[in-house]
Amino acid sequence: FINHWPSRYGGLLETKDLRFAAAKTLKSVTDSICRVQPLSAILVMGDFNDNPSDESINLLTDHNPCPLLNLSAVATNRQVNGTMKYRGNWESFDQVLISEGIRNGLSGIEIDGGGAHIFSPDFLLKTDDKYLGVKPMRTYEGYKYMDGFSDHLPIFIDLYSNIIK
Repeated sequence: FINHWPSRYGGLLETKDLRFAAAKTLKSVTDSICRVQPLSAILVMGDFNDNPSDESINLLTDHNPCPLLNLSAVATNRQVNGTMKYRGNWESFDQVLISEGIRNGLSGIEIDGGGAHIFSPDFLLKTDDKYLGVKPMRTYEGYKYMDGFSDHLPIFIDLYSNIIK
């Protein structure tokens, strides 16, 4: 499942219910899959516009019958501590969650390397003059074209099939 949940634009509290509704919809679908096939290979990823510790994400990871494991993304660049930076603070809105079937390899698909990674090479970053450190090199800042890539850094996981033919 690829996700892009509602933005926080307009205020965190004012938009929280929209992201929670998205979480409930996703949870309903993943639970229905797990009821039919408990060891299904379910992969959920995207821009959730919430951090791993937020209530909407906890709904996906804390409840049965199909709790998902959040693969916390780790940066390879020590200057990066999340996938996007807002007012000087790194956030981890971009996440990967997997089902038990992938985690234990019983679905025929396994994670290699233990988790998610933030792709953060220097060419995706620029100096953060206002808040110090670095930040993602955006395509636009307001209406000004910056010749960058995105306000979020990409994340990735390594998967492989463990089915023997």
